[in-house]
Amino acid sequence: MGREVARILSGHSRYGHDTMFAGVHLLTVGSVADFSASGLELRYPAAVGRDQPRELAEDADPVAAFEELLAWVLEQRPMRADRVAVQLSGGQDSATVGLSLGALYPDAVTACAMELPSAAGVQQMERRALLAGACRLAGDCTVSALEYLPLHPAGARRGGRCSVYEEPYTELLEASLAAVVARGVVAVVTGFGGDELMAVAGQGSSRPARVRAWLGPAAREAEAERDAGIAPATAVPETALLALRTVSAPMLRAGVWPVAPLTDPHMVRFTRQLPEVWRADKALMRERLIRHGLPSRVVRPVLRETFAEVMATAVHRYAPALLRDMAADSPLVDAGFLDGRALLAVAEDCERGVRGAAEHSAVYTPIALDLAVRSLT
Repeated sequence: MGREVARILSGHSRYGHDTMFAGVHLLTVGSVADFSASGLELRYPAAVGRDQPRELAEDADPVAAFEELLAWVLEQRPMRADRVAVQLSGGQDSATVGLSLGALYPDAVTACAMELPSAAGVQQMERRALLAGACRLAGDCTVSALEYLPLHPAGARRGGRCSVYEEPYTELLEASLAAVVARGVVAVVTGFGGDELMAVAGQGSSRPARVRAWLGPAAREAEAERDAGIAPATAVPETALLALRTVSAPMLRAGVWPVAPLTDPHMVRFTRQLPEVWRADKALMRERLIRHGLPSRVVRPVLRETFAEVMATAVHRYAPALLRDMAADSPLVDAGFLDGRALLAVAEDCERGVRGAAEHSAVYTPIALDLAVRSLT
């Protein structure tokens, strides 16, 4: 239990059987659960080997092959197109899925998205409009991210209605789901897993993880064991499985079935066998957009579109009071997982403005964990 709490607080979630609740376990992909008179025994499957890049045949077209395979994967899911929505954020992953859905079900599928603020939001909506036309989607349904901030007093997190393992933007996700459900949608197709599909070995930030000043001694000690007892390598990368875990429960609660075609094992195996040049910088996805006639501002947007400002705004507005309450009375502080004085210092920084809060956005996690613990007492 302590090991899992430390993983959550330090931002090093791992895929495995552990949860923060005594007697509660996760059944991971391929695991076996044996119930007997002696109790519950969980066994992991054998590790899955990774397919290695291969050379393309002289006349091979990986973009066309990728498109054909994705269409086949989508066709395996029984869907009534007029009751399906696709999360079209404007990014490469959702655009990839949207193009294939539109080709299979032209003028039938609804687009949905969480609208970002500021200049990035303006760019996002312009790009989405071009994508929606190219994907031949039937309609659009957006909600403003700033209207459904994390940690909002009336939101699911503060009300104890969601797990610490769920999407940090649960309030926003629930609003988006409610909007599409009102239109009769029963399945939402996402682009989860796209980053993992296009990942290249050794690619990514080499900067060391930032030390969380508010971690207490118990968390620092247990965090050293974060890789103990985790699941072996799976066909679908663990980060994609963890991402699906965050959204599946809210979607199912809303009466919506989550569909993530880019996490299909067939897609994973195909892309892992591609030469790295096609995966680096999502070259295959970008080339596909170009072939569909989309302009450079869609293929390579000028501004980075992230939820960083949304989280920083939420932390600025709501974190200071919550952090002071935690410093005064929290089981996580009492157990040594959090440092109360460090939480007070972060509260002061967050109160000064959104820019200061942006430096401490990771403090959302201990707040969410504290709320989850309190909701059980």
